[in-house]
Amino acid sequence: MYSYSMEKTVIIEASHIIPNHPGKCRNLHGHSWEITVRLNGFSPNEHTGMLLDFGLVSDYIKSFDHVHLNDMEAFRVLLPTAENLARVLMEGVYLLLLRALPTASNNGGIEVEVAETASSRVVCHAYLWGLKG
Repeated sequence: MYSYSMEKTVIIEASHIIPNHPGKCRNLHGHSWEITVRLNGFSPNEHTGMLLDFGLVSDYIKSFDHVHLNDMEAFRVLLPTAENLARVLMEGVYLLLLRALPTASNNGGIEVEVAETASSRVVCHAYLWGLKG
């Protein structure tokens, strides 16, 4: 059996405020966020031949484009940090993956990398064993 990896990168523009931050991040500001989703170790859907359609991943990430993160439902509880943005995106990609691989039994990993600047990035990892949609 073959195992595949895929990667999709999308750049979005979004603002946020981190109210508890001791420095300038407590003020309104924005970033050109570079979001990269990586899927590793999965087998493609037998009907589509794909792990996850690049367009679906792109559309999902673009739903965060040109928004104020603090106003989004997901960030009513979580602070809109790069770490939490990666977490929220990870949860959404996981749901897309469950729909894309409905009959598969897979072991693999998902990574969501969020770069808020060229030199500052975080990566959220999820390892899935026996994924069943």
